[in-house]
Parts: sequence; C-alpha cells; structure tokens
Amino acid sequence: MGTKQIRSDKITYDVIDELTKEASSAELGDNAEIEKVGDPQKVIYAFGPEVTGENVEGKVREMSVQKYNGRTYYQYYLEVPQHLLVNVTAGGNRLYIFSIRANGRQWKREEESLRQINDSFRVG
Repeated sequence: MGTKQIRSDKITYDVIDELTKEASSAELGDNAEIEKVGDPQKVIYAFGPEVTGENVEGKVREMSVQKYNGRTYYQYYLEVPQHLLVNVTAGGNRLYIFSIRANGRQWKREEESLRQINDSFRVG
C-alpha cells in the first residue's frame, strides 16, 4: 500500500493507493470499477479504518455517489471526532482513497473550500 500525506495549513490530505481487500486484482481486472468492490456502505466500512485508524460505523454523516467521465466515485463525510471528507474510486487494479481531515475551527472556516477540493479528486 502506498500512502502520500500532504499537509497544508495543518489540514491533512491523504491519498491511499492500494489493492482491494474485498476483491482480488484478478476479479477486478485491468480497468476496475468501484461497483465491483462493493456498494458505498460496504466500501466505507471496509476501508474507513485504513483512513481513520478506527471503526467508522455510526460516524458516517453523509454518503453519495458521483460519476465523472464514466468513472464512479463514492464520497463521504465522517465525524471521527475530526471532520473527515473521503473520496473513493477504482482504476486499473487499484483502489484510490483521498481524504481530508480538519479540526472544528478549520472546518467552520473552510468547509466550502474543503468540499470543493474533495470534489475535485480525479483518477485519470
């Protein structure tokens, strides 16, 4: 698993690039789709602990499915107790997880910008 962490004004952005736990690379093929990994709830419950370090059941406040250029993205907002935005998709034989963490003060001040950043995450 490869994780890249970027810190900007003490807001943390993570990009996690890993093979899926739920479906093998052979099952996903070279052009994986997130739907083959699972539905949005199954994906966040399986991979949320990779991002938060703890179980995420009961902490998911928002969950949505978006399509961009034919690729599906699962988007989440969690309170763990920090504010956490997560964007998940699959491509090639990889699962990509992008997350943004902010404390209460940062969230209050920058929520709109952080949501725009999260919405802009794309895998080519």
